[in-house]
Amino acid sequence: MNNAARGVIFALSLMGMAFMFFGLMDYVTTEDFKAEDMAGTVACGFAMLSCAVIGGAALAGMKPPAPKTMALPYP
Repeated sequence: MNNAARGVIFALSLMGMAFMFFGLMDYVTTEDFKAEDMAGTVACGFAMLSCAVIGGAALAGMKPPAPKTMALPYP
């Protein structure tokens, strides 16, 4: 897989983490914390963690581009 595809996967994982973070804010209440709120918080946390692992794997597989030879205009 090339670096461009890995970059897209990384960007999608960042968007997924942001989506899960704002989804998590729905479960934060000022009232009594119920079991349903706890389940939503844990589920969003695990989803954010899985997005972070996928993004980290995409970054870990990136390779620097191959060096290109350059011809100088003057000898």
